[in-house]
Amino acid sequence: MKPLQERFWDRVKKTEGCWEWQKYRDSNGYGEFQFCENKKKGNISAHRYSYFLANPGADETLIVCHKCDNPCCVRPDHLFLGTHQDNVDDKVRKGRQAIAETNGRSKLTWDIVKEIRTTFKNNTSHFAEKYSINSSSIRNVLQGKTWKDKNFVPIKTEALFIKGHTLSQIISTEKVLEIKKLISEGIGPTKISEITGVKNQRIRDIKRGVAYYNITL
Repeated sequence: MKPLQERFWDRVKKTEGCWEWQKYRDSNGYGEFQFCENKKKGNISAHRYSYFLANPGADETLIVCHKCDNPCCVRPDHLFLGTHQDNVDDKVRKGRQAIAETNGRSKLTWDIVKEIRTTFKNNTSHFAEKYSINSSSIRNVLQGKTWKDKNFVPIKTEALFIKGHTLSQIISTEKVLEIKKLISEGIGPTKISEITGVKNQRIRDIKRGVAYYNITL
């Protein structure tokens, strides 16, 4: 099997301008890279992977934005780090910010957003399959970064990081703390899975300190 980086660049078409992702793109045109490394599988935004590949040690708590306004572009010098507000301000400044249901590319509606926010439990896979949207879109809805409603209290969630990659499943901070407390009490992963409804492998990752290492009791 080819090295991970080589497989990534095999999926990119380089031109004098943008370097465009040629494989799967989400409803907003952003590329997604499926990886398998050290027996770990997951998805990561193609432009995000490219940026951190070119800038090792950069702050992974920030989002990766486009200077070129081309969602499928993964050229590192067309990308920059910023906060969610930086990204929104950039969109507004460039006239690209659409609002909720007026954005014709959005697969979400206020009814779907309400369902996601009121029924979310441990992960996003159910919604991703049901509405054909990616996990990052669901996470933004849960955290109130998109589909803003002054009466909605954002659901505190943390992305799952394993060796610098963000996977599709997310678990609420409260649930992670519950799992870590049960681990500290000597309860095994299988039993914790039965108690919490979280996959056994995720619990083992938490126990080994490779997942949700940024959340402490």
